[in-house]
Formats: sequence, structure tokens, C-alpha cells
Amino acid sequence: MKDIELVSNDPVEKPVGRLLLTHDYLLVEADSNFCRMFGFTPQPLQGISFESILTRASQILFHLHFVPSLRINGVIERLRLSLKSGNATEVLVIVSASVLNAADSPATFEVIVTNDP
Repeated sequence: MKDIELVSNDPVEKPVGRLLLTHDYLLVEADSNFCRMFGFTPQPLQGISFESILTRASQILFHLHFVPSLRINGVIERLRLSLKSGNATEVLVIVSASVLNAADSPATFEVIVTNDP
């Protein structure tokens, strides 16, 4: 998967990580930026629920905002969540997401994640 860099006028550019999720929010792929930023290795992430790497409070937001917004609007502009990093620490992040595929097949979602400043 191609790594993505957030483009800004800020002299210190912030890296972003990219995830691909299935229609039932299972991780299909995590790019190397995401894995490096949050202390994960790619293989163990494949097939697990996106919800499982969220803190308990963020799991509630996931069900009350993330899932309905993606299903109704097809996009999430900015949502603050907390991840459980690969080394078991809590990390505040900003998440943006969108539907990638056509309406005829099960949805695939692209999730862009960056550290919350």
C-alpha cells in the first residue's frame, strides 16, 4: 500500500496512516506509516476489527457516530478517537474516512489516521 503524507503549509509536516476496512469494519490493510506511528506490525492487524484497537470510550463513539455517518453520508471529515497502540499506550488521533467502492458491492472503507496535535 502506498504511504500518504499530509500536505500542509506547516513547516513540520504530520505523517498520516492509512487503513482499509471491509464492509463489516475488519482491517484488510494498514500502511507502514500507520504501523510505525502507532507501534504495530502489519500482519497481526489483518482481519481484526477496527473497534478492537480503540479505547472503550472510542468504541462507543465508533458505534454512535463512525458507523452511522459512514453508512448514511459515506464520509467522516474529522473525528477524534483514542487508539490502543501496539505498545498498549493510549494515543489521541484524528480520523477521516470514506467509502471507496461502487454501490453494487459490499462497501470498502479508507480510513486516514493522524496524531491529534
